Amino acid sequence: MVRKRSDSEAIQPYGEYYLTKRIAYGGMAELFRARRRTGVEGFEKILAIKKILPHLSSDRGFITMFINEAKIAAQLTHENIVQIFDFGKFEESYYLAMEYVWGNSLKAIQTKAQEQGLPLNLALYTISRACMGLDYAHRKKGTGSETLDIVHRDISPQNILLSYEGEVKLVDFGIAKAAFQSAETKSGVFKGKIPYMSPEQVMGGPIDRRSDIFSLGIVLYELLTGLRLFQGVSEFEIIEKVKTCQITPPSQHSATIPKKVDTIVLKALERDSEKRYQNAEELYDELVSHLDDQRTYLGPSDLKKHMRGLFAEEIRQEETEIQKEAVQVRHHEKRRIRKEIRGTPPQDLSRQRGLKRLTAGLRKNLVRLGGLAILSLAAYGLIALSSIDERFHKKEAKTPEEPSASVTLDVKNSFLKTTINEASLLLTQGDFEGAIARFDQVHSADPEFAGQYAPVFSKAFLLRGRKKKDRSAASALEDLQRACQMDPQNFEAHLEMGRILTGMKKYREAILSYEMAIYIDPKSPDAHFNLGYLYLMKKAYVMAAEEFEKVVKLKPQYLEDAYFNLGLSYLKAGERKRALKAFKHALRLDPKNTRTINLIKRLEKS
Repeated sequence: MVRKRSDSEAIQPYGEYYLTKRIAYGGMAELFRARRRTGVEGFEKILAIKKILPHLSSDRGFITMFINEAKIAAQLTHENIVQIFDFGKFEESYYLAMEYVWGNSLKAIQTKAQEQGLPLNLALYTISRACMGLDYAHRKKGTGSETLDIVHRDISPQNILLSYEGEVKLVDFGIAKAAFQSAETKSGVFKGKIPYMSPEQVMGGPIDRRSDIFSLGIVLYELLTGLRLFQGVSEFEIIEKVKTCQITPPSQHSATIPKKVDTIVLKALERDSEKRYQNAEELYDELVSHLDDQRTYLGPSDLKKHMRGLFAEEIRQEETEIQKEAVQVRHHEKRRIRKEIRGTPPQDLSRQRGLKRLTAGLRKNLVRLGGLAILSLAAYGLIALSSIDERFHKKEAKTPEEPSASVTLDVKNSFLKTTINEASLLLTQGDFEGAIARFDQVHSADPEFAGQYAPVFSKAFLLRGRKKKDRSAASALEDLQRACQMDPQNFEAHLEMGRILTGMKKYREAILSYEMAIYIDPKSPDAHFNLGYLYLMKKAYVMAAEEFEKVVKLKPQYLEDAYFNLGLSYLKAGERKRALKAFKHALRLDPKNTRTINLIKRLEKS
């Protein structure tokens, strides 16, 4: 594949993933940095997605071989092999989801360090780790006792990755084999890779694990000398050089290379496969033995130090990119989850005039649902929004009908004031039924006059709803909906309605209620806590964590519960360090909580 620095591309939803940046492309596929949607692991986990190019998706022979090889490659689980997590098709594109290696290829290292790439002993160490991955793949067995006879076929500097943590990973198992057998892509895929083929491979003969060993020998040769082993002005000339296999010992290009290393390299590059190392473990043993003889004991930390020194600027840039991508993905994921939780509003109702006039801020925080039916649960969201619209935009009320000719204006006003006074008195006495009945009389006679007292009687409906909730949740809900319609700023009514809806397992509507309560009072820990709880139940773990973070900042009396739920949200989202920190806060506040203690122990062990 060819490295390409892409422009800042928009986040692309792609099936169960988000593609955040294209990092490479070639004749067969394009490679993206990606993140998985929210799940048990959370979408913070970075992956690599390899998308097969469209023209290959129509090549049934290629796709059949690709699927078979992908299934085999997915069975390879080894520290020196890039893990494949998923294989599938989205729209017209087949893809592989695999481990993202935060680092660079040997090819990039050679280019960055002006051909040499790695110090001699570090090069030997790197190839020894590649041998471990190769040997595991070559010996891999299927469900029975049969060996799968996996041959990489495309060992090259591009397909050996070194992470910034000092890991060595082989990539593209199986894909090269499928590509090799596809006549349509043969020239495109292998252009530039022929210099890393074994003699038997360029001649089109049968190949086995020893072909991979030859290819790895070429990579080692070039790491040590900084020179291309097989080069020419055309592919034909390179193929002829590979066939004849006339190789100058590495030490003739660099006096620092010991004769023992010459022997190892030349044996790996024997033209006759019978004279080469017969398996990758033999080559590994020779390399490690030489390092031991030199009293050179290297490990991941040595490679990490070299990589971080070589790519310091690239690491800083990529860290910045990844942080920005995390924010963008979080934004996309929030919108997706909210849409999924709330559902899609009907087309005709979403066009209501009141909704169109909402400000951008309200549109962000409130869902658009339903018509103006007062007691319809599905219409609750619009009831609240329409009332807010009237309040903020000073929407004119309909002109009330003229009073009956038999009733004078003075008589009407006297009746309204008297009835309101009676209602107020009953309200102070706790007679919510009588107060509401009187208010309904006033509302029927003159809605505009009654509107002046709506906030007061909104509270009456709230209090009556609270009394009813233990006997009849549905009846209580009607009162609370009426309270919210009369006074959209009634924080307690929205909060209480959220609690009742949660108990009725109507989570979508409950989320609406809590979000409205938070809109009215952003500093309510109860509203944030309850909304976080619902997000936790809906497996929207990152969004749940955000709500509980707000709760702990507000420092309610139940702070230990907030920290515990915060830890649980982070744990479910795969952020173990943050989860551990939150659980430790919870334990300080409640030292005898055995559940918190057990979770901390589990996290500290892993």
